[in-house]
Amino acid sequence: MWLPLLLLGCALNTTRAGLLQVEGQKVLLVASEGGTLTVSTAGENAPLRQLEGTRVSLTGRKVGRRLVPKDWKVTDAGDGSAPFVGRLRRYGSNWLIDDRNSGATILLDEASMGDLSAEEGHLVMVIGYVMGAQRVNVMLWKSLEPPR
Repeated sequence: MWLPLLLLGCALNTTRAGLLQVEGQKVLLVASEGGTLTVSTAGENAPLRQLEGTRVSLTGRKVGRRLVPKDWKVTDAGDGSAPFVGRLRRYGSNWLIDDRNSGATILLDEASMGDLSAEEGHLVMVIGYVMGAQRVNVMLWKSLEPPR
């Protein structure tokens, strides 16, 4: 009796990639091969609302034309670069983010941060170039927290 439900549940899990668009209260994933899915931005997926114009990979449960992500990664910041996404934190004299895309801890060059330090404790997306082992020079950044 439970076997059909279990098989159906597994069939609904999927990984989809595409461009995020915000249309009013909806967040849409526009797939490269065409077609769109409405993306749930409830709870831990709220940062997806701030990622309009980026390419993402979403893994989660698909129900009809709606996708409820369990995990997500930003693959293109909208300018062709792979950004670093994580919660900004200070450790001693260093500014760090634990990058959710790679799983690595990234050290940010403080001289290049500008006003980014005001986002301490918040989820941010950083675009920059690697200067050395896990050390990044910040070129642009964006807060992924809801607007204050």
